Amino acid sequence: FDALFTDGLYEEIGGNAIRCAAPIKQALREKGYTFFIDSPTNQIFVVLENDRLEQLRREAQFSFWEKYDENRTVIRIATSWATDMDDVRRLIELL
Repeated sequence: FDALFTDGLYEEIGGNAIRCAAPIKQALREKGYTFFIDSPTNQIFVVLENDRLEQLRREAQFSFWEKYDENRTVIRIATSWATDMDDVRRLIELL
């Protein structure tokens, strides 16, 4: 664990995740999605209509976070060191 915080390694590894999350967040804002939490990290918490959630589930991976209300659900989209910009573009197209 200590090695991660030596010589900027943690920031270097996490940098890609943050860079990949930014355009997804921007696209969600532009498309009018509601954020449950406006996180400055690689984790994106967004509210989706349940029927839209089912469509997206067939094409993308994300985590269930919690029920927002009867018709909407909060999901967590997370990018990582392994996410590339092609993944980002494909997800934005699906949204």
